[in-house]
Amino acid sequence: MTGCLIKDLMLIKNQKQFLVIIGVIGLMMLIIYDNPSFVFGYLTVMLSFLPITTLAYDDAENGAAYLFSLPVTRRGYVAEKYLFSIGFTLVTGAVVYGVVWGGCLLKRYSIQAEEMGMLLLASLSISVLFLATAIPVQIRFGSERSRIAGAIVMCSLFVICYGGARLLGALSIDEETLERAAASIGTAGIAGLAITAWIVIYGISCLVSFRLIAKREF
Repeated sequence: MTGCLIKDLMLIKNQKQFLVIIGVIGLMMLIIYDNPSFVFGYLTVMLSFLPITTLAYDDAENGAAYLFSLPVTRRGYVAEKYLFSIGFTLVTGAVVYGVVWGGCLLKRYSIQAEEMGMLLLASLSISVLFLATAIPVQIRFGSERSRIAGAIVMCSLFVICYGGARLLGALSIDEETLERAAASIGTAGIAGLAITAWIVIYGISCLVSFRLIAKREF
């Protein structure tokens, strides 16, 4: 597993130009627009694609077949991908937090630390949901068909989110009601619920990926 982690880190290192470009674009958007929440979402979602690219690189030119000829088990391979993706998500979340905070200070934009923390939690939740969905899709369909399958999954997630918003409206649950509920729980409570949700989502996704990788032929 250590060798796979080093391999994925080297693959990410080779994409440092992409990282620099995304960071510069995000900082420029923060300076131009007074909307740190958008920058949070943009940077986290864009950076979430990077762990998925390691799966695509492994599939290229029968790389996965060669990889499994080495002392690498299928379950160990999947576990490494999830460990790498969650580690990468947390590190990039911290980097995004620093970039956005620096941009706010540079522009003298007034923002509370609690608000920044909530934005960070929301952005990381989006990233976790994306990765937990994309990894099983990539394992099941490979690098060729996963693009179409991924697009279908993302459209499905959008429909689910839109349907959830409509359901809240039908139940007369507006934004003020949600804000009061969040205030009653507190920031620590919301963070605890978010982390619990991440663990559950990642756990279910990992179990699905274990079954998919066991059935796949390389």
